[in-house]
Amino acid sequence: MTASRNTTVNIDRIHSELDVVTIPRSYQTELMEHAKHENLVICLSTGSGKTYIAVMLIKEMAHAIRASIRDGGKRTVFLVKT
Repeated sequence: MTASRNTTVNIDRIHSELDVVTIPRSYQTELMEHAKHENLVICLSTGSGKTYIAVMLIKEMAHAIRASIRDGGKRTVFLVKT
């Protein structure tokens, strides 16, 4: 998908695609909980679940994404170096 000002994303569709049965490790849950309340930079080794933590956080904050910006809604931008 090419991003543009007119791109619309169906959050419910994304939720259903991401709802796989994966149990987070305790440190992943702990880091996600901290990230809900403060800005964090998470430095973990490869394969330790940094992306998974980000996805859990985005899903947790989805209620704020649904609201319009005028009503205090938030937006998420997730950048990944390839």
